[in-house]
Amino acid sequence: MARIAGSSAEQRIALERWEHWRCAPGRGVAPDALPAGDWGGFTAPGLFGPDAEGRLAEVDDHWLRHTLDAPLDGYLLLNGLASHADLYIDGQLRAQSRSMFMPLRLDVNLPAGSEIMLRFHALDDAIKAAPRRARWRPMMIEPNGLRYIRTTALGSMDGWCPEGRPTGPYRSILAVQCAPGQLTSREIETCEIRAALVDGTGHLTLLLRLKPGIAARHLR
Repeated sequence: MARIAGSSAEQRIALERWEHWRCAPGRGVAPDALPAGDWGGFTAPGLFGPDAEGRLAEVDDHWLRHTLDAPLDGYLLLNGLASHADLYIDGQLRAQSRSMFMPLRLDVNLPAGSEIMLRFHALDDAIKAAPRRARWRPMMIEPNGLRYIRTTALGSMDGWCPEGRPTGPYRSILAVQCAPGQLTSREIETCEIRAALVDGTGHLTLLLRLKPGIAARHLR
């Protein structure tokens, strides 16, 4: 299967300016439990660093929030979240990411002023809950339970790289506005590309399966 990266009927807007709040794991488990003020600035993409006392970013929970300046009828595309993250919109949990290598996408229709929040979990609880036994254990990577987490081994290899696992939105966060009445990647369910060589001539076939209820339109 292939993935549609975008179409001429989509406008991509980078959501760069966020507010950041750092707290101990489990504290402020819901958006309404977080303080209204005292949030710091943050620019995405980026990674959270240690605090003033040198405490690593991975040992705490991190929250990001952004308020939409304009309505959004399209989808949110979060291209890389390290490593366990939740997506809230106006206080409601809408999606979760459990792999830093897979983008998170959510179709939305939001008015201006909608609040988008991201929670990045400390990984200690997930690592402790991982199975203890394994036939093959990578002795270079500690702790052992990290092999069950879809995240990088960088920051977990003692003596090979600095301590501290990457934490935060390390790739772009996009608000994608879809033009009304036009076919966009939001209406496409699957995409398949086939290549063939016939009598010395290359042929490329693109097969799109539209979501139920979507009529065929021109697509560029």
